[in-house]
Amino acid sequence: MSEATGEENPAGFFPTLAGIYVAPRRTLAAIARRPAVWAPLFPFVGAQALFNAVWLLQLDPREFARAEVEDSPFAEQMSPEQRAAGIESQAGIFPFVAWLDPLVLRPLSLLLVALVALFVFRFFYAAEMTFKQSLAVVGWTFLAMILVTLPLALLVLYLNDDWNVDPRTALQANLTLLFDKGSVPRAVYSIAESLDLFSAWILALLSIGYGAASGRRAGQAAKGVVAMWAIYVVGKAALAAVF
Repeated sequence: MSEATGEENPAGFFPTLAGIYVAPRRTLAAIARRPAVWAPLFPFVGAQALFNAVWLLQLDPREFARAEVEDSPFAEQMSPEQRAAGIESQAGIFPFVAWLDPLVLRPLSLLLVALVALFVFRFFYAAEMTFKQSLAVVGWTFLAMILVTLPLALLVLYLNDDWNVDPRTALQANLTLLFDKGSVPRAVYSIAESLDLFSAWILALLSIGYGAASGRRAGQAAKGVVAMWAIYVVGKAALAAVF
């Protein structure tokens, strides 16, 4: 790991979090030197859970399920009775299943990203990086992002007075603004969803953080980070084309 900078780790949770926004290079270098894993993970889960609670209070499960079923590529193959049964089934279990996302799936996604990045930088960059460093970089980066995107998503849902949409699609800071969803192939629309401002911000922060943790320049680390992201985008597009 690089010791090129002798600056100390920011004192405390809030200075570290603020540093991600105002001085990411210095702050992520400090995080890589003295990785704190639990500090970002607990607020990450808590913020996601709080958002989920507010959203579910306003949500009409039946209307949400109806939109999901009708948007499914299999909807045209279903009879009206099958659609109605699918809507009722999803509406009944959704308020419970929805909690899997903030409490299980999101934390697991951080672990997965950290593990894949650790493999990439140890195998392809021969970096002496630890899993703790990788998870700390991922945790602080994604925490900084959701503390911006979740309030913005709530604001958009409130202003539109429509809570029966997938919150992940509420912020359209991406190329889907140029397309009508039904007018392009699902794979193309999926790729357009991924080309957004927040993804670019995340990629920049991860490149800085992994550059610091691996002893490389951010530009060098960006090649590995962008390659991982590109594989994810292509995989997501392939699944969208099939399902």
